[in-house]
Amino acid sequence: MVGTGGNSRYIHTITPPMSAQSGSYDIRMQWTDSGGQTSEWEITENAFELRNALPRILGPGDDGYAGIPTVKVDTVEAVSIVGLVSDAETSYSELIIDSNAHQFISYDPQTLEISVRFDEISYDSIGNSISQGIFITVGDGEDVNSGTLMFNVIENGQPRWSGIPTQGFDEGGSSSLVLTEFLTDTDDNGNSVPANTLSLSVVSISDESLVSAEIYDQTLNVAALDDDSFGTVEITVRASDGVKESDTVIIFHITMLTMLQPLI
Repeated sequence: MVGTGGNSRYIHTITPPMSAQSGSYDIRMQWTDSGGQTSEWEITENAFELRNALPRILGPGDDGYAGIPTVKVDTVEAVSIVGLVSDAETSYSELIIDSNAHQFISYDPQTLEISVRFDEISYDSIGNSISQGIFITVGDGEDVNSGTLMFNVIENGQPRWSGIPTQGFDEGGSSSLVLTEFLTDTDDNGNSVPANTLSLSVVSISDESLVSAEIYDQTLNVAALDDDSFGTVEITVRASDGVKESDTVIIFHITMLTMLQPLI
């Protein structure tokens, strides 16, 4: 009760159960005095409107936020939605989560996990990896809300190749190329490990009648098979850390030598 005398007013707090449906509600009230006597029922129609609480995508300023999840690049990862989205009245298993983003695969209401796959790692101007977002919609069967889930994307432990410029030599010649500088590698947690421990091998040569190719101590050695053949050849090289591997294609251009005719 607030106020005194003729200005006194009673304030009633209504706490609807979580299972209550949204909509307009009537209130029926009866008073009982200290002597146990009761008043007639007082009915107020459409006394208040119970609104459905929107599903929410949580962020750093929200209670219960689980933080930015970490996933590996080029890998299908399952991430729990607990602490990433919420709904005051609807259980996680009843939420409908979807996205048009190509990184989003599906939501499993039984495991409460979304499956995602990122094709690349994003970097800022100084080379630091930055978080990437997926725009999602979350529905509770009545209302729909939308927002962005952020992810830290790290390496997956697979060896990585940087671009290798086209190589070349004259017909009848040869060339050697150290491949270590074009390679990086990480462990399963995304931490860098030395690339010089990788095992390299030649997978294929597009024209085996033109050149031979072999690798010794991470150096690719390519040699012409005769003195008169020229053209372009693609050599596929594989890097392996014993568990994961990746390939790259190196292009060699063998140049025809111009023969000068002797003056008579």
